[in-house]
Amino acid sequence: MSNVGLLLFSSCYHAGALEHRSACTDHPRRRRPEGVGSIYKHLVVVGGGFAGTKTTRALEHTLPPNWRLTLISQDNFITFNPLLPEVVGASILPGHVIAPYRQMIQRGDVCMAQVTEIDTVNRMVHYIGEGAGTIHYDQLVLSCGTNANLDIVKGMGDHALPLKTLGDALFLRNRIISRLEQAQLQPQPHCSALLTFGFAAFGKIRHCNTNRAPVSGSSLSRPFTS
Repeated sequence: MSNVGLLLFSSCYHAGALEHRSACTDHPRRRRPEGVGSIYKHLVVVGGGFAGTKTTRALEHTLPPNWRLTLISQDNFITFNPLLPEVVGASILPGHVIAPYRQMIQRGDVCMAQVTEIDTVNRMVHYIGEGAGTIHYDQLVLSCGTNANLDIVKGMGDHALPLKTLGDALFLRNRIISRLEQAQLQPQPHCSALLTFGFAAFGKIRHCNTNRAPVSGSSLSRPFTS
């Protein structure tokens, strides 16, 4: 696992940095009047993953002065997905895999909302947050990414849990802790059944017990006896 990536995202995060704003708020240095005949232009980036964030950070330093820049994302932070398994195993704290957009984007606006419709005729992005609203654009960048597809393998949607977001990682960690607690109360062989997990990645499935599971040897499993 890359220590550089961990240090990069850790340096961008501090306690209290996650501002739970659902309204589309403007950065004071980039607020510009809009309307018909306005000389100012608006570039909107939809999606705050690696592509959307990198695009926004690159454009904020290259756009002409009469251009306004807005990033729309369902969260107000970016998640470093490769480190999510470490969160599941409690090897690192959840705050170490996220970085707030408002600390990364200095000259753009951040809108934490869900896009529901894009009107290409009138150049309007419709969104919902605490309430519904619209944002006019002159240029639009779509970098929405994908959701975890549990239908790739038959039956996976009914029995498997995704690992795509920070919320997924915390839910999985709590589920594993619950299994470890249950196993403490069960004799063999029931204990082994509770500590057996299946993993699916890149279309392949393998089964392993806790001796090979990501939580083995981590701070998550150390308090439990074997």
